[in-house]
Amino acid sequence: MFSVYQPATKSPIPLKDMPPIPVDPATRRTYSSALELQHINDKVDEIASALYRKILEEISVLGGRAVKIIFKPSCESTARLMENGDFRIKFEDGSHFLISISPKFFNFSFLFGILFEKFENIFIFLVLINSGK
Repeated sequence: MFSVYQPATKSPIPLKDMPPIPVDPATRRTYSSALELQHINDKVDEIASALYRKILEEISVLGGRAVKIIFKPSCESTARLMENGDFRIKFEDGSHFLISISPKFFNFSFLFGILFEKFENIFIFLVLINSGK
């Protein structure tokens, strides 16, 4: 649930120089799904949609930092499947391989041949573990 509403009058938040959001039902909304935010009818819907997108972006950034599954085929190298779907490998020499999936772009570190097939197999293996198959 995502709501846009007027804050309490005696609350220190928001700051005193911020104008309060009107109490009028025409300008106060409660959204119970992301689908409701897709239909922009006025400025309130536009603001709520922008805030919701910003929240999703920040969650995605945090998900890229939170490890879901760690696979250590050797002492020095580590493969990680992150909460947001990113796939990271750190090698013994300290170099990195990354497949990054975000709402804005798909970034793929470029590799060729047998080495790429090994990374792809590890990625598929971790995704299958995550899905419980």
